[in-house]
Amino acid sequence: MNVILAPDMGLVKTLQAISFVGGMINERHEPGPFLVVISVSIVAAWVREFSRWLPEMRFCFAIQEKVRRYE
Repeated sequence: MNVILAPDMGLVKTLQAISFVGGMINERHEPGPFLVVISVSIVAAWVREFSRWLPEMRFCFAIQEKVRRYE
């Protein structure tokens, strides 16, 4: 599995991550899936930037509103 953990990233790091995923798809012919873990506050920005810079990639996202911890 290909995973990127991306908490509180700025635009440059976002584009680096998009470039990395694009390179995996186009250069290494890795079909995915790719898991990108981001905070809720930057979901809209990531959707916008992925659509802009890597339009051929299909993506979906899930949002967990409450974190439950079991001890």
